Amino acid sequence: MARLLVVDDEPRIVRLLTRILVSEGYDVETASTGEEALLTAAAVDVDLVVLDLLLPGIDGHAVLRELLRRDARARVLVLSALGDEEARAQCLAEGAVDYVAKPFAVADLLARVAAQLADVPTDAPPAGRTTA
Repeated sequence: MARLLVVDDEPRIVRLLTRILVSEGYDVETASTGEEALLTAAAVDVDLVVLDLLLPGIDGHAVLRELLRRDARARVLVLSALGDEEARAQCLAEGAVDYVAKPFAVADLLARVAAQLADVPTDAPPAGRTTA
């Protein structure tokens, strides 16, 4: 089962995403701040991070850069209200694997999540992690 980390400061969005992703068979961890996201990502093996950009404290761009600094193969799908072309281009240039603008269609988001996880073996550790 793939494990996802959902990072968003809007509790309603976190609840919605968690419910949808769990119903699709994913294991979901959550964080509501950039700091919490980085701590959770360091403590829990995740296959994909669904990341909002507008976070209190450490913003989503800084979280994205730090996650990729820690593990160049980390997969981060940005889900943000910043839907302009410049924001999308910047996130993709920083290393995000995809970008979905809010408001989003659930079917579209699920298809993008599944596409990013299609080549992740369910019995192997996430990229950059090894087992003892």
